[in-house]
Amino acid sequence: MSSRFHPPAKLTVAEILEATKGRLIGGETEGEWSFCTDSRAMSRGAVFVALRGETFDGHRFVEQVTTDWSAGALVEEPPAEIPSSAGPVILVSDTLVALGRVARAVLFRSNPPVAAVTGSVGKTTTRAMLASILSQAQPGLATEGNFNNRIGVPLTLLGLRPEHPWVVLEMGMSEPGEIRALASIAEPRVRVITTVSAGHLEFFDSVEEIADAKGELFESAREGDTLVMQAGAWFSDRFPRPEGARVMTFSTDRLTPADVQLVDWTDLGLAGSKARIRVGGSQLDIELPLAGFHQLHNALAAAAAARAMGAGLEDIRRGLARVELPGRRMRIETVGEVTVVDDSYNANPASVLAALETLQRAGVGGRRVAALGDMLELGTEEVRLHKEIGERASELKLDLLVGAGALMANAVEAAQLAGVQAHSTPDSEAAGRLLHTLLEPGDVLLLKGSRGMRMERVLDSLRSGPEGTQ
Repeated sequence: MSSRFHPPAKLTVAEILEATKGRLIGGETEGEWSFCTDSRAMSRGAVFVALRGETFDGHRFVEQVTTDWSAGALVEEPPAEIPSSAGPVILVSDTLVALGRVARAVLFRSNPPVAAVTGSVGKTTTRAMLASILSQAQPGLATEGNFNNRIGVPLTLLGLRPEHPWVVLEMGMSEPGEIRALASIAEPRVRVITTVSAGHLEFFDSVEEIADAKGELFESAREGDTLVMQAGAWFSDRFPRPEGARVMTFSTDRLTPADVQLVDWTDLGLAGSKARIRVGGSQLDIELPLAGFHQLHNALAAAAAARAMGAGLEDIRRGLARVELPGRRMRIETVGEVTVVDDSYNANPASVLAALETLQRAGVGGRRVAALGDMLELGTEEVRLHKEIGERASELKLDLLVGAGALMANAVEAAQLAGVQAHSTPDSEAAGRLLHTLLEPGDVLLLKGSRGMRMERVLDSLRSGPEGTQ
């Protein structure tokens, strides 16, 4: 059995013990064993990793999986009884750390080059672009979905096969030290920080602290590694630059010198864009099927990282033209006579502003309408940052704003004061019902909000019609 929570890689008991520095307290000592973090995805021949979280404890299921599946387990506390037919039961001090260590052991068995991508905005898109570029030569392994944390990154690496020639990992964080821990597992040879902006301020006191936490990706770089960062950005000056590591910069500002730089750009509206970029001493014409100038920022970061991974210019051109984004990221569809830009995957101030600017440049004949949900995890800055969204909606001459949630009510108020037609609703379902009465044929509707706001429900409501919103 193989799944995202039960990937295919296997290690011998001796290899598991060596990697985790654990102690075998029972069960089998022979054979090779895979790893599973979800008791519902277990099968014979697996070791269950009993992880602990704020709302769950995998140790509750150790007795069940060792009995029902003759499975092994990585545990922090010995089970009351180990069935005689169970797989290896190994005691470790921290099962989350042990999961990372077994993933590291699998990675360094074949040791392909690894690229890691982080940043406040654009990390998923940049990761997808980089993987698309590298795939033009040969398929490799890349993060899927939101597997970018201390559980997801090891599970991704446990999907590594000997034939994979490269690995691209996305690394997210919500607290200091998280990126450092992920980098220690993967030891990436190419390390990318897309940008730094206000986000997760619930867990950090300032944007500078966020920059320092993102900069953890560069701390452990070794001689010959490549550090990819934005040229001329204030936060880039804060990043560590270990001796022997190579710095490679990118910039969409034609006045800021960089290793990968924008030369010219043609906006194709919701169809994407065309651009000429300079990569080292060469110029390259590219096409992006993704709307918005901010996507060029991500494309240049991906091109720089791809070059550092050995990709050719033609691979960069083809990979960017063929990139497909996961989830609800700038997905364009038509519902009735309304064009919907579904960017509801998540939101922070920088990504919302970029999406609004894309909407403003859409080049359509109808009205520009935005349905925005609360931006979460902004701490004490949440009211100010939401008000700024409303003010920017006015500057961009938005025709209609519908806010969902108590925080976005601040944006609605600021927009109304600036003369924008704007309405506040308690949640995404109410926003959908209201939009049924406000949208007109030819309108372009942007959906954006933090994941917890479920702004895709607006789209579900539009598809089902007024009768589906009761």
